[in-house]
Amino acid sequence: MPNLSDALQHHMERHGDTDHHLERVFAAQRLSINKSTIRMWRTGAKCPSDALSFRVLKQLEDRYRLADGYFRKKVPNSGRANGNLRLAGISSAERRRLAW
Repeated sequence: MPNLSDALQHHMERHGDTDHHLERVFAAQRLSINKSTIRMWRTGAKCPSDALSFRVLKQLEDRYRLADGYFRKKVPNSGRANGNLRLAGISSAERRRLAW
């Protein structure tokens, strides 16, 4: 099974997308993600770890007509709570304990 960087690289090449082009597409959808972030995911330097990143992965799955969770399943489990996720009534400290 290919990892996230290999799968993302494959689908971007297959559809003729570049980091810069995807940055513009997501900006039009009001998802603020930098082209360098996409490049780091594509090269394997970093993996998505916050709520916005997972929304972007979902948009990529929709864009490339992939099954729900296709990219998410390829993200290694960090054992940490997702960053930038606000849940009513649950503090950041409590989210960390729940993730543990």
